[in-house]
Amino acid sequence: MHIMEKDLLEQIWDQNRDYLRRMLIGLGRDIDLADDLLQETYLNARRGISGLKGENARAWLAAIAKNAFLMHIRRRYVRTETELENAEAAAESVVGTTEHLNSMNIRQALSTLDPIVRKALVMKHYGGFTYKDIAKHMNCPVGTAKWRVHSAIIALRQMLGGAEEKPMELTCNDLKGGRLLDYLYAKLPDDEMKAADEHIEKCSGCRKEANEVADVLQALDSVENEYRVTSIIELDTEGKAIVYASFVFANEHGEIAEPFEFGGSKSLQYMAIEGKEVQFESIGQSDLPDTLKYRARLPDTIVPGKPVEMLIVDYPEQRAEELGNRMWRLGPGKLDLSEELAYAAAIRLPADAEFVQGMPEPQEVRKKKATTVIWRGMLPANQKFEFWVEYRL
Repeated sequence: MHIMEKDLLEQIWDQNRDYLRRMLIGLGRDIDLADDLLQETYLNARRGISGLKGENARAWLAAIAKNAFLMHIRRRYVRTETELENAEAAAESVVGTTEHLNSMNIRQALSTLDPIVRKALVMKHYGGFTYKDIAKHMNCPVGTAKWRVHSAIIALRQMLGGAEEKPMELTCNDLKGGRLLDYLYAKLPDDEMKAADEHIEKCSGCRKEANEVADVLQALDSVENEYRVTSIIELDTEGKAIVYASFVFANEHGEIAEPFEFGGSKSLQYMAIEGKEVQFESIGQSDLPDTLKYRARLPDTIVPGKPVEMLIVDYPEQRAEELGNRMWRLGPGKLDLSEELAYAAAIRLPADAEFVQGMPEPQEVRKKKATTVIWRGMLPANQKFEFWVEYRL
């Protein structure tokens, strides 16, 4: 890389880094994944900086970041050298652009599932629950939980043009029923994963089966955000917080174009719709306490019935409390949903902070460059979920 190219990259990177990171958090709803993909974006931009010839630098970087995310999604389920679509088409299927497995089809198919099997599928695919957790939540045996998830996948496969309507029959003892799903979710033990890889590579019938189910899983990803909400709180060493909230806004009214008015917290700093940054301004006090009324300039018209993905970034007054003896506590974080959905709530601790405890008990404590504490679950409609964390600096 030439010195001038390096200087140019550093300049446009510093100007757009925060924007790219927010975009990746909105796409993946995972702050650790966003940081990994941000680093990948930088490296890819560094390799390709000589190709930047007067284009909009932000759009150029955003395209690189989105491609990194799509490649991550493409790798999520494709485990063997199967006859799936080429790399570009497979990536596009994630955002609902394939001809036969687009988001409209999968959304309609999901709505026609039996509510019980749909709930089990939402918990497994969007909530990250184990079969044991699903069984406990739905008050049924573990085998029944597996059957419900598997039945939902088979029904979707049939509705989306896969196999004819009949129970799935696998001639391989290594890949029966829920085990195929566990294989595609990469949840089998290493020795079973290896054995399944080897068998599918040799068996055309099982390979076709795996391809069709993988297509369904990728189609489910295309509407993932409609069945899961995410709240991420990121803390600095002084206890200050940034809150990233991702959810789907369904337009149940007439066509929404400019100006778009809405109520929001006084600490609202950033908004994106469908990954596009939204410019907004405060226009006065809202009818609700501690909220303001805003007017936004929409990037695109929101037509009736269209669900749109939204990312909101707040810098709230709430901050972690210093307890003494290097101990800190943050809480409560809150989630309040109008309908039963899967949720993911996370608190990213400051760098070098030591996790002490979470309340309730978190489902995952992920330790990378910083520790992220994660809760996952299903929240009944009109009920609140509150979460706390204690840590040591």
